[in-house]
Amino acid sequence: VPARKYDAPVVAKPYSATRTYDYEPAEDVTDRVAVHTETKYFRDSAGRTRSEFNYSGQLTAVDVVDLVAHLHYHWTVGDSIATREEIEVNAPRTNAPEILPADAPTIEGVPTRHSHSVSGNDKIEKSVDSWYSPDLKLAMLTVIDEPGVGKRSYRFVKLSQAEPDAALFRLPEGFTIEDSKELPPPPASTNQVASSSVKP
Repeated sequence: VPARKYDAPVVAKPYSATRTYDYEPAEDVTDRVAVHTETKYFRDSAGRTRSEFNYSGQLTAVDVVDLVAHLHYHWTVGDSIATREEIEVNAPRTNAPEILPADAPTIEGVPTRHSHSVSGNDKIEKSVDSWYSPDLKLAMLTVIDEPGVGKRSYRFVKLSQAEPDAALFRLPEGFTIEDSKELPPPPASTNQVASSSVKP
């Protein structure tokens, strides 16, 4: 099985934040159940990342992607076994820094670039609005509106750009490590729009 590939680490841009997910069903949806979930994200100055998924009725799942050691760890809080997978990391790109205008919209105090796109020929099938931070390389807010489906919003809140605790990117003591090539899919990149599923 080929190793999973990841983008090059974002270095010298640490942060901690919670990303909220909200789903508002359309009026004509039969099962009109709204959804709200929260996921905690962390990134250190070397580009290592940690994601904590906390869905209703489930134990918290943790993913640590160590882009320095080329390893991906996954475990469930309350368990003592972690799976480990070797990963590949793409070479960094050398793009010129993007300079935003002084009146750029801000999310959590971070200047962003707003973009709007629609899909569909005779009628709008989906519209996507995104507020992207070129500095942090994060989509600070994404709103996806699909007629007949509903509106989904992904938003970073409680953002801190202080260096996170280094222990967050290490396995807790006493864990048993199982090497695996069949890990769950990695969390969606936070600088990309999520899939078209109505659930995160």
